[in-house]
Amino acid sequence: MSGLRLIFGLLAAVILLSLEVGNTRAQDDSCAALVSDVLDTVLEVCQGSERNSACYGSVRVDADPRDGAQEFTFETVGDRVPVAAIDRLDLAALDEEDGTWGIVLLRLQAVTEDTLPGENIIFVAFGDVRIDNEIETPLEAPLIRVEAVRGVNLRASPSDDAAIIGGLQPGDQVTADARTNTGSWLRIQWAESETAWLWAANVTALDGDLNSLIVIDPQVIPPRPMQAFRLRTSLRGPACDQAPPDGVMIQSPVDTRVTFTVNSVEIELGSTIFLQAGRGVAMRVYVIEGQARVTADGGTAYVPAGTFTFVPLGDDLEPVDRPGALQAYDNDELAALPVSLLDREIIVAEALTDQEIASALARTSSQQAAAEEQIETVTVPSVQNPAPSAVTNTEWRSRPSDPPCQTGGDFVCIRFSDGYYWLYNSAQFGAVLGWESDTYNGQPVEVAVLTSGYRLAHVLNTDLARGPY
Repeated sequence: MSGLRLIFGLLAAVILLSLEVGNTRAQDDSCAALVSDVLDTVLEVCQGSERNSACYGSVRVDADPRDGAQEFTFETVGDRVPVAAIDRLDLAALDEEDGTWGIVLLRLQAVTEDTLPGENIIFVAFGDVRIDNEIETPLEAPLIRVEAVRGVNLRASPSDDAAIIGGLQPGDQVTADARTNTGSWLRIQWAESETAWLWAANVTALDGDLNSLIVIDPQVIPPRPMQAFRLRTSLRGPACDQAPPDGVMIQSPVDTRVTFTVNSVEIELGSTIFLQAGRGVAMRVYVIEGQARVTADGGTAYVPAGTFTFVPLGDDLEPVDRPGALQAYDNDELAALPVSLLDREIIVAEALTDQEIASALARTSSQQAAAEEQIETVTVPSVQNPAPSAVTNTEWRSRPSDPPCQTGGDFVCIRFSDGYYWLYNSAQFGAVLGWESDTYNGQPVEVAVLTSGYRLAHVLNTDLARGPY
């Protein structure tokens, strides 16, 4: 009898275990389906949103307007509002039972005045996230319709030497939104979410007084919406394997370095990063593509793709110490980041090994020492094994007409002044840490410093030479 009870007990345990496994699998499937459906919806409703605007991607998101801003509606998927009008954004964590997950997408022009048309800084916030805008940009400025009285060149900046980016024919009408202090040049709204400058004498105002336009100093880049913000996120793990952890991704355009201040921490990036910030804990800066520089409390960390640094934070979300040592992130934890929502397609970089991180730290230390000693150039050391020559076992070709290429797959892209080069079998070289001017056999060269410890130098625009570092 006791044997039968034991058998029945074992059967019951197996059944309960099977039910638990089945329930877990069903929950994971439900979570995965929710994540997939939401991301597809965000891609659809936020595609083509304007620069300096926020797009309501998925419920639930609450937005508080700035003082003086016009009332706006930001509560339905697809709603869009100017970022300058937003004081605070509150997003909700993924909730399987309610079928909700807060996501908001922002397209911004943050620091650089002359980013190309269609190029934007992309913010994607998702999950339990709060963002407080700390930049007060003008909410409303006079707009005056003007008409060209003759053929007009449109320039990138208010100068006769500036690049011509378009033109007007007599009778063409555009909207002016700013002027120089003398009133000689007018800034107009040109193309979609872009601006251009024209000589004021070539147009006539159709409504309003041109002297009422705001005055812009062309030598000073004004602060942009969300150039500085306060961030608080949950630090808990994702709801399921298919969901990302709560946080914010930021991506800059190709070959454009931008700077943000987040919780009084300055972050310079030419890349894609992922941020988390826990009150009284730390802010984590993960570099998933490219590179970043993080400065806080008098200390700076250079962060290559495949690593993260952290800045300890107080209860007020202010830094209480310098950035911590570089660490390799967990590939599995970041695998579900919604990179499909970014404008520029990327692959999340593989975490660096301890040896690669050591090489990166050595490189950073060397750069700091050289800067302190004011060393302007360093001769590339002679290659002992192999002898100085073109890179061996590597296929390369010039791609000068291509747009900036990306590192990925079996190729690493090296940029030089006369074009872009693809190097085959990138595994032996690693990721690009940075660039420097140097000399090689008496010739000036550009050098790509790699995480593998090698430096690749472009020699006489015809060859690539490898040297140990």
